[in-house]
Amino acid sequence: MQYQKTVILKDGTPCVLRGATEKDAAEVLQCFSLTHVETDFLLTYPEENSFTEADEAKFLKAREESDNEIEICAFVDGKLTGTAGIEAINDSKYILVMAKIKSYIHIALLLCIGLALGSCTKWNYHDGGVAYGVHDCSMWDYFKKQPRDWDSTRVMIQHAGLQDLFEGKGEYGQITFLAPSNLAIMTYMFNNNFRRVNEIPAAECRRLLEKLIIPQRILTSDVPRGSRSEATGEKTGGKTYTLMDGSEAFLWTFQESYLGVGNAGAVHLWFFIEKFATSRRIYSSNIQTENGVVQALGHDFLFE
Repeated sequence: MQYQKTVILKDGTPCVLRGATEKDAAEVLQCFSLTHVETDFLLTYPEENSFTEADEAKFLKAREESDNEIEICAFVDGKLTGTAGIEAINDSKYILVMAKIKSYIHIALLLCIGLALGSCTKWNYHDGGVAYGVHDCSMWDYFKKQPRDWDSTRVMIQHAGLQDLFEGKGEYGQITFLAPSNLAIMTYMFNNNFRRVNEIPAAECRRLLEKLIIPQRILTSDVPRGSRSEATGEKTGGKTYTLMDGSEAFLWTFQESYLGVGNAGAVHLWFFIEKFATSRRIYSSNIQTENGVVQALGHDFLFE
C-alpha cells in the first residue's frame, strides 16, 4: 500500500510519514534492533529476531504491493525514527497495529497509530496466513515466517531442545501444538521474574511445552462435539488425547447458533488439561503445516 504525508510535530519539526519499500530494509531492521534493547519485557529481543535484511526487504515489498496492509516509516531530518505496521485480518474488517519507535520521538508513534483510528483491533486473534492457513513448510519454518506472533515461542522451543520435533525430524511424524504466543510467554516471564526466554531453565521450558503437544495431527473436524462443566468437571462427548508428557487433554468442539438457529454458526475448539485447571478455547484453529497443526491459544493464556 502506498502512503505519504508530512505532518508537523508539537515542537514544529516536520515529520514525513510514508509507506516503507524494500529499499528501507536495512534501516527498518536497525530500528527494530535499537528499540528492542531499550527495555525489558518486550515481545522480542534482538537475539530472538530471525529476520535478515533480505527477509525484511521481502516483507516490506509485500507490504508495498498490498491493497490493505502497510508498514509506515516516520522520518525526521531524513532519519528513520520509527515504524508502525498495519496488518489486515481476514477481510480487513479488523486491523492489527504494531509499532516500533525510538524513545526520543514518541509523538511520531501516536501519529502512525492515528492512521488506524476508526478500526477495531481483535487482539486475541492470530493471523494464520493465506490459503485457509495451509503452509507448505514445517511447523518450525511457519513460526519463523510469522515472527511477530511466534519468535519467543521459537526461542522457547529451541531452548527446550525440541527444534527437531517442530522441524518434522523428531520421534513423531505429526504433532498438534496448542501453541502459546509471544504475549503468553512474556506474561509467564513477567510473573516469574525472567527477563529473557533463555533465562528460563531449559528443563522448565521442555516441561511447559510437552504439556501442550499432542503427538498426532488433529484438525477441528476430527474432534466431536462436547462440553465440560466448570462447576462439576463433568464431561460429555469430546475426545481424550495423550500429551507428549504422558498426561491427558480433553478436547471438544462447540457450535454456536446463527440468527437464532442452533448448530448453524461458527465451530470452536476447546480443551481442558488438569494442570491449567480451567477450560481453554483455541482462538485460531487449523493452521496446517507439513508436519502438524498449530491450534493457537489466545494472548491471555496462562501457563500456570
